[in-house]
Amino acid sequence: AWPELTADGSNDYATYVKTLVPGWPHLELLADFMDAGTAPMRWNPEYPGGYPEDPIEKQKQRLERMARTNVTILDYSDAGQPPVRWRYTSPNGLRERIEKLKSDDGSKPPKFRLIVSEDLSREVIEILGSQYDVDPSFFREHLTDNIWYNLKDWWRDPPNLDIVSRGQNWFQMRFSRPRWFNDPEAFKAASAEVEKFNVIRQLQGDFSNSGLWDKHANGEKDTNIGHVRTRATFWIQNSTASAATETQHDPARPTKPVVAILLLDPTMRGGHPLWRLYRNWNRVPSLSEVSTIPPGPPAVNTSSFYEYFIYWASRPGAFDFGTAHSGHGDLSPICLPLQALLHIICNEWLTIVDYIKTRLNQVDWEI
Repeated sequence: AWPELTADGSNDYATYVKTLVPGWPHLELLADFMDAGTAPMRWNPEYPGGYPEDPIEKQKQRLERMARTNVTILDYSDAGQPPVRWRYTSPNGLRERIEKLKSDDGSKPPKFRLIVSEDLSREVIEILGSQYDVDPSFFREHLTDNIWYNLKDWWRDPPNLDIVSRGQNWFQMRFSRPRWFNDPEAFKAASAEVEKFNVIRQLQGDFSNSGLWDKHANGEKDTNIGHVRTRATFWIQNSTASAATETQHDPARPTKPVVAILLLDPTMRGGHPLWRLYRNWNRVPSLSEVSTIPPGPPAVNTSSFYEYFIYWASRPGAFDFGTAHSGHGDLSPICLPLQALLHIICNEWLTIVDYIKTRLNQVDWEI
């Protein structure tokens, strides 16, 4: 059993998950995650990113991990307008805002509300899970990322059938984020940073570095390439039943917004994206508009996946491709954040493709 913990707020969702574990064993990892504050394997000091042996320092880190919060709420009223944004870095502020929005959305509530969370913590899971009755498997799917498992790895997620997953109201996109490092010391520092994430991720080195191409003039190795397997997990509220109930009780009452939750991985601050830049998807200004150029996107070397997504999810003009591809000519506000997410993820995959082509061409030259 985990040590008792005095926590602010309700523990209804954690209790609910523990109740489900005997019947749905794959949720055991989520239940232990909420008790440990991170992946329970880290209770062992020998595990990468594990808690220290000192009980006082262990409890201090446990409480910090449990309360870790970096959440932005985006309210979309119209497909062509930027969303209203609130950002919270404390669980109390997030809880109060969501409770307020649920009780009173005003006379003109938004059409779509997206809650974006960087990393996961006990408090964030508790707040979002209990407020919106989220399927625990949604959170559980985001916790680990293993290519393979040892035979004693009890946290292996049992496979799901495609026909079953089609009935879920959530989905997950997986991709890899490559990084370039100046030297092995920078790589090691970034790897230690990844181990501080609450979710389990790994910075894995590319050992195919070329001895001919990747070195300084003095013969010392120049570059170290690593990549992190990354996940973006998206849940959308099944609002059909609730909307019908609201209309039945009070036809004049404004319709509640459709709510979605997006879980994004944290970003290490060490290293640089390969080739050091992403494309700016804003429209290129004409010659007559050069004097009024708007600020560009965040610098890729200093921003995170989370910050980059928030920027593009708040720029409706960047993804305005017209209504020709819409059968009824009326685009839903949900299109903007999904377009932003798909642009970022596809950009990462295309970068990986370019990197593979680079390595293959180097092999060809060396032969």
